[in-house]
Amino acid sequence: MPSIAPTRIDPPVDPVRDHILGSPDAEMTLVQYGSYADFRCRAVHAVVEGLRNRFGDRMRYVFRHLPVEGKPDAMRAAEITERVSASTGKFWELHEAFMERGPTLTASEIDRIARSHGFGGERGADDPAAVAAARARVRADIESAQRSGAPAAPAFFINGRCYTGTWDESSLADAMLAPLGHRIQAAAFRFVRWGPSSGLLLGLATVLALVLSNSPLGAQFVAFWEKPLGVLWGSATFSHSLLHWVNHGLLSVLFFVVGLEIKREFTVGHLATFRSGALPPFEGPAEAWRIHRIPAPHSRRACRPPGGGDHHSERRDSSGPSAAHRSRLRPPDRYQCEDPAPRAAADLTGRMDPSADL
Repeated sequence: MPSIAPTRIDPPVDPVRDHILGSPDAEMTLVQYGSYADFRCRAVHAVVEGLRNRFGDRMRYVFRHLPVEGKPDAMRAAEITERVSASTGKFWELHEAFMERGPTLTASEIDRIARSHGFGGERGADDPAAVAAARARVRADIESAQRSGAPAAPAFFINGRCYTGTWDESSLADAMLAPLGHRIQAAAFRFVRWGPSSGLLLGLATVLALVLSNSPLGAQFVAFWEKPLGVLWGSATFSHSLLHWVNHGLLSVLFFVVGLEIKREFTVGHLATFRSGALPPFEGPAEAWRIHRIPAPHSRRACRPPGGGDHHSERRDSSGPSAAHRSRLRPPDRYQCEDPAPRAAADLTGRMDPSADL
């Protein structure tokens, strides 16, 4: 069964460990996994300020680090904020200054802003223990985001649950107030994202149809599907039974969706290139041929091709993607190394690894 993505924050908010703005007894808790030196997090920073002004003491805001990948300045800024927080307690002041810079934040600005908030050499800025503690804290936040199902920054959790809507102030406020309509919508989205949801609905519909057809309501049930539905314009009529609309109209929609999925596979999916699309039909025969030609494990004699030399050196000299794939599809070498068993195990393990290069 497909795994379900986590929707709960892990670990829960800890007033001792986490960076929190607001009353500990607030009825609403907004947790953000965010990053510095990122334009999206800078944009939602203003949204969070609006929410805090709107709800006041009814809301508390928690920030956890999730630096964007490929930006060393984002990671360094996160570590600096933790070191400043540990040495001076001015986390939020530095947080505001870094967020205001957004994607323009540079290494020199990080040092300058940190010094302006009292972080200097006399406070042990180069203390190895402080550096290690700050890195461990940031790493713990990143691991927390991964366990909680936060794919990238920014990611929000409202009262411990993952928020998947848009990042505008109105949508976030509705989710935090949790009206009945939003709760129903969120539950419906979670169900749709669940892998077996479509199969479960199809099975329930089949069972319900069988029960109704074989019950005292069977005649009414059949008559219901024979009722006409269509458009009447003067003397012109375009009408069919409900059963006809379902069997033909909705079936057309189904094939339209299937066509869109096929198009996606040919444009950006696994069939987008000839290399990835043509290789799978050969995988089974090539693997069977490879396994069939592997010598028995008890054969341990050293083998060399006629005339001396290393038969495998010519294979290792080839380079480039095409050569690599030809080597994966070709039958195993006629002359094996001294012990072919490890090589056979490595081949089989590599073919079962889903991350292996196809």
